[in-house]
Amino acid sequence: MHSQSKLTLLGNITITESEGTIKSLQFRRHNSQTGNDTLEEAFCQLEEYIERKRKKFTVSCDPDGTIFQKSVWKTLEEIPYGKTITYRKLAELSGHTGSCRAIGNTNRKNPIPIFIPCHRVVMSNGSIGGYAHGTNIKRKLLSIEGVLVQNQTKT
Repeated sequence: MHSQSKLTLLGNITITESEGTIKSLQFRRHNSQTGNDTLEEAFCQLEEYIERKRKKFTVSCDPDGTIFQKSVWKTLEEIPYGKTITYRKLAELSGHTGSCRAIGNTNRKNPIPIFIPCHRVVMSNGSIGGYAHGTNIKRKLLSIEGVLVQNQTKT
């Protein structure tokens, strides 16, 4: 396992990889700096995304999780850049109709945010919903993609 931290326009980010695949992205800085080509490419693609020069990531991602979680995360990867769907629609698309609460929990536990775009899931009333890394980050990510969302409302 190797990890590398960098300061980006989204704040401090640490990416971890193992055997050439991305395992995690965290919004914080770690002390270990054991970068390699995979991590450099991941950060390059992340910077291109932040600068609106990249719409699709090509680095290999392999998050650790249950079969249920992996099926939801795989569905997240199919949401197009600049588009959003609801938690209910994500449950339907991932084959777990009626599991909106579990879907929300799975989004919160996504170990590779941005690359696996859980930020593209919003509330059915059009509001932004929650985000494990803060709604300000979610707003920035959606703004990068040109998505306008309603202000957070209590439902």
